Amino acid sequence: MERSAWEPHSCEGERQSRRIRYLIAADLIDEPGATVIEVGGFPNSVVDFLDKSRRVIAFDPYTPADYIERVSKTAAGKDMAFMFSSRPISQAIEEIDNIGAYNVVWLGLDISADIHSTQVYRAELKGMLQIMGNAKACVIELPQYVPSALTWKLVLDCLHPQILRDVKLDLSEDPVANEFFVRDGRSQRRVIVFNAKRPFSGEVHSGLIDQCASDLMDVRNKQAGTTADGANRLYRYWASELPARGGKIIDGLERFAEVGKESKGCLTFGPYLRLASGNYAFEIIYRSWGDMERTPDRWDVCVGVSNVIAAGDLPANDARLSTARGHFTLSSDHSLMPVEIRTHFAGAGDLCIRQIVIHQL
Repeated sequence: MERSAWEPHSCEGERQSRRIRYLIAADLIDEPGATVIEVGGFPNSVVDFLDKSRRVIAFDPYTPADYIERVSKTAAGKDMAFMFSSRPISQAIEEIDNIGAYNVVWLGLDISADIHSTQVYRAELKGMLQIMGNAKACVIELPQYVPSALTWKLVLDCLHPQILRDVKLDLSEDPVANEFFVRDGRSQRRVIVFNAKRPFSGEVHSGLIDQCASDLMDVRNKQAGTTADGANRLYRYWASELPARGGKIIDGLERFAEVGKESKGCLTFGPYLRLASGNYAFEIIYRSWGDMERTPDRWDVCVGVSNVIAAGDLPANDARLSTARGHFTLSSDHSLMPVEIRTHFAGAGDLCIRQIVIHQL
């Protein structure tokens, strides 16, 4: 039996559930004579899923030689030009300046790999926005992962994308989720096809890029066990980074508890920081549905196993983004005990926790 035009070439390490991500969007980007730019992709390649396109330009700094050889042969068999570059996205702009119209495929939107400075983050984000902003259509995949969510938020703020297709996938039961240690939120995938409604401007959008670069560096520092701003003892946590006893993650950043679907009680807890003795302030950024008369949601500060040293309300605010502020003092007895800023769902109105910020006074 002959291979279907859309049936991907099999290679070691692939899984059908991973390849289906390409099939979701292939019909929207495979145009007669089209150029497709792919960022990442290994061990799969968009080449396996194209039939009408005539050129693919691939960017990936970590792709092995045998993969490049395999994809090159597949492209040649389809009379398709294939070019590969290991250069970072910030430098890729030079290679695609004069290629004409193109579509973009970027499955697993995450520019964080091997970046160690805010300056490099800024350059890569700018390059990403330039590539996406000039594309006819973009296909991206978002794992439920804070760096990807922050990057997508920047795309939303800068390019105001027109969504052409939006599909959610749950890959948590795929054996490959265990194989590659992504059985957590990264197994929850969202494949989005869009085009930019607003052109990218490095000057107009510089502030948004700076903020996203700072946020991404902050996340990377936490993953490495350091703080984003060690001199000022500032700690930022998106709700999706915190442990939880319920609710669902929204857009990779917020945690949402819905009346009738979630039990009353603790919603988020952690982050189990071990802090020196002294005075601290914190902010909880949240939204709460309902009016001021309803039973409020709550917060508390817990030190050690069950020692609550401060508590307060999260007043209902008609779903407006609000900030609850509080203070606590750590005595020498509590020094270096794990500290939690916990939120509690009252069940009287929906509650969405966005971010918790802690800093030493």
